[in-house]
Amino acid sequence: MFPKGTALDWLWADLLEGDIPAEIARDAEVASEIATHAGIPDAHHAKYTDTEAQDAVKANVEVGDLKAPTKPLAMNSQKISGLATPVAGSDAATKDHVDSVVQGLDWQPSVLDELDTPPGSPTTGDRYLVIATATGDWVGHEDDIAEWNGSSWDFTTPNTGFAVWIEDVGRQKVYNGTAWVAFGTTVDHGNLIGLGDDDHAQYLDNTRHDVTERHTLGTVVPHDALADLTEKA
Repeated sequence: MFPKGTALDWLWADLLEGDIPAEIARDAEVASEIATHAGIPDAHHAKYTDTEAQDAVKANVEVGDLKAPTKPLAMNSQKISGLATPVAGSDAATKDHVDSVVQGLDWQPSVLDELDTPPGSPTTGDRYLVIATATGDWVGHEDDIAEWNGSSWDFTTPNTGFAVWIEDVGRQKVYNGTAWVAFGTTVDHGNLIGLGDDDHAQYLDNTRHDVTERHTLGTVVPHDALADLTEKA
């Protein structure tokens, strides 16, 4: 007897008397398989409480594919590292970039390497620092930054203060007006830019004077007594 209100499927009329218990048993078996995911390929189901599913999400879902945050994100005192050189006002900046701005540097997007010969199979957007002595399509572009646009090379001639990160060696270089030098290294004074020899305060004045007649420290020396000063080279 069916409970009151039960919708009847008249296709059951084809079932034999002994089939009904078998179908009930099969329904129970299917329900059990669904509850335990038994016999169902991993690629076709996900149970959010399963450790495997959580690990799969962590390994395969890009953060950029997630929903954009709508509230502040606390980092729990953890650092964000590996940021690219900022090029837009809204880009995040690294400490190195901030330090360089304070020092008056003009940061450029990073380059892959320093080369004198164009690579054989560049990818669009690949950038290189051209060094001497350049060959092929790079002839005459020493010190320029070469970027592959998909069909040819575009060149950027550096200005004084250009700074760039070289990915292959993991270091920074700065253009001082005549050459690219390692960022943070000691630079020979003669290579400094904007300085003319002997007309700026950065040069040490090595001129000294000998006094024939010494005077007691702290005493007032009459002007006439300074006549005995002689220049010593």
